[in-house]
Amino acid sequence: MTTDCGAPIWILILGIIFPTGLSNEHFFITNSISEGLLPSCGALRKQYEEDERLSFAPFPPDISGQWISERCEIRPGPEFIARKYEFYKNHTFKMIQFFYGDPNCVLPLYSLVAHGSFDPIGPSWVTPGGLEIDFTLFNVKATPYTNDVAEELFYRINRTCPDIVQKRHWKPHHQYLIYSYDDDEHDESSNLTDYDCLHGIHAVFNEIQLIRIIKRPGRIISFSPISKFNMKSYLYLGDIHPVPEGRFSYRPTSYQEPLISVDTAIHCHTCARHTPSPRRKIFLPTNFVPRTSDKC
Repeated sequence: MTTDCGAPIWILILGIIFPTGLSNEHFFITNSISEGLLPSCGALRKQYEEDERLSFAPFPPDISGQWISERCEIRPGPEFIARKYEFYKNHTFKMIQFFYGDPNCVLPLYSLVAHGSFDPIGPSWVTPGGLEIDFTLFNVKATPYTNDVAEELFYRINRTCPDIVQKRHWKPHHQYLIYSYDDDEHDESSNLTDYDCLHGIHAVFNEIQLIRIIKRPGRIISFSPISKFNMKSYLYLGDIHPVPEGRFSYRPTSYQEPLISVDTAIHCHTCARHTPSPRRKIFLPTNFVPRTSDKC
C-alpha cells in the first residue's frame, strides 16, 4: 500500500516512530496496517516535521546512566553485536559487548566486560556537535558461551600473550582477564601485572572518544489525530574502523548506531527482556527484531 506521496505508507510510519531503527513494536504497526488503521500522508509528514522540531542535542551531554542497543547491530567483519553500557557520575564506566554468530543476535558467542574511567576534553574539531573524551581502561574480561568459542578465544589470546594467559583451556561461561592496567588511582591494593591481549580478538573501546546525545520524541503507537509521546534519549558513540587491524590507532570521526537510555525506553522490549547465562551474572539481550524485517 502506498501513500499519496508515492512512498509505502509503512516506511513513513516507521520513519516517524522509530527514527533510529526498528524495535519490537513493529508488530503493532503490522497489525494496524492489516486492520486498515492508517493515517494520511499529510498527517505523517506533519508529525515527522514536529518531531524534528522538538528534537535537540544537549551540550555538554550528560551520559550518566545505562544505555543499551535497541536491536542487533552489524559491524565490519561482519560482527554481530549488542551493547550494554553504563556510565557513572564519578566518570567511571562499565561497557559490555555481546557478540553473536548471526545477524539476528540469536546465537551468543562471547561477551567482553570493560571497566575504566573517562574525562571530557571539549567540543570536537572534526565532528560538529560531538564531544571528545579521553579514557583509561582498567580491565577487560572475556566470557565464551560455547566450547568451540572458548577454544578459539583461548588460541587467539594465548597467541597474543603466550606468557600471560593460563595454559589450561578455557571453559564456557567462565570469565577470563585479557587486559589489565593498574594506575594506583582506581585500586591501590591491586597487585596485577599490566598486560594487553586485546589485539588477539581485535577488541577496542575507543568509540567512547566521541559522543553525542540526541533527545527526540518517542511516539507511543497511536494513529489518533493527537499522538502522544515521551522524549527518548539516544547516545551516539564513535565509529569503528572497518579494518580490524586498524582499530587500535583509529580515532572516531562519525557515529555508530545509537544506544537508547534505559530510563527513557518506554515500550522497549529489548531493554526489558534479558536472558541470564546459566552460571554467570551477565545478561544476554534477546528478542531483537530480525534484521530482515527492516528492509524496505
